[in-house]
Amino acid sequence: MGEMYKSIEKIGGLSFCFRQLSLEEVASLAGPLRFQVYCYECGFIREEDYPDQTELDDWDDISVHFGAFAGDFLIGYMRLIPMFSVKLAAPIERHVPEDLKIRLMEENAVEISRLVISKGFRQRQGDALYYEVDSYLDNHPNKDNRRYRPMVFGLYKAAYKYSKANSINWWTALMEKSLEKLLSKTGVRFTQVGGPVECMGTVYPYVLYLPEAEKTVLETAPAFYEYFKS
Repeated sequence: MGEMYKSIEKIGGLSFCFRQLSLEEVASLAGPLRFQVYCYECGFIREEDYPDQTELDDWDDISVHFGAFAGDFLIGYMRLIPMFSVKLAAPIERHVPEDLKIRLMEENAVEISRLVISKGFRQRQGDALYYEVDSYLDNHPNKDNRRYRPMVFGLYKAAYKYSKANSINWWTALMEKSLEKLLSKTGVRFTQVGGPVECMGTVYPYVLYLPEAEKTVLETAPAFYEYFKS
């Protein structure tokens, strides 16, 4: 991609930095954050299975990683796993229909994975992994105001910028329905292609064709289109 992605954004009057992470930062910062969210906040993994309190896996070495920072603290994270890698198959590959796999192989696809936001930076005390949708768009008359834009979108913007620079046409994800609903309100409409999967909670396989998604967002949510393009 050349120069690594970096963006400073104002959310709720505070400044946050969204940027790519080095593998060293994945090990020292993202691994502990993933453990914190998946173990203590969600109960998806057991503390005794992770004595170093760091959640890492074999896909980290082949992925592109993005972080959201408040000062020096990593408070959000996402990675892109290349699909159909000769080194290691992406987790979602077994859940994608065979006829769709052919197109994904031909048109450069990645899997969005391990998206987490620290509990202290979600909207409300009772929110799930990201945000309950009703606590975001539905309750704010100015739906495009960056003051209310969830931190998830800063990470998706980073992934979008990287994807455009590297001719990636497809996003796939094992995603919670609540996150899919949140994204769809901005015009980013993933298509579900399979049934429930148990992977850090109950998730579903989704795909998104980026060239088509760009047109949909431009037509239905032009302010968000400008945000992702900026």
